[in-house]
Amino acid sequence: MGTTRSTVRITRSAPDPVLPYTVGAHPGLSGQFSILQFTHSSPAAGVVYLDRFTSDLYLYKPSDVQHYSVLYDHLQARALDPGSSRAFITDVTKMHIDAASRP
Repeated sequence: MGTTRSTVRITRSAPDPVLPYTVGAHPGLSGQFSILQFTHSSPAAGVVYLDRFTSDLYLYKPSDVQHYSVLYDHLQARALDPGSSRAFITDVTKMHIDAASRP
């Protein structure tokens, strides 16, 4: 049986920040969220979108937007910098390609 080998090329642009398992528990473990901000409004006038298992939720209150903005800042602070993120993605990709090429 043959093995399909794919190649992934990491571009020079900054990758999304990586938050490896080694950082331990963090605010993002409670679930995925997006903060939607619009250029014509103040930062507090954003919307938080929560993507959950059975439904979605939009939060409009400025205090909720502020709360999730702080969570996002904490996640960014714990994530790897762009160079380390790129190296992490490259190492994990090589590890999986090597494992897939073994008999």
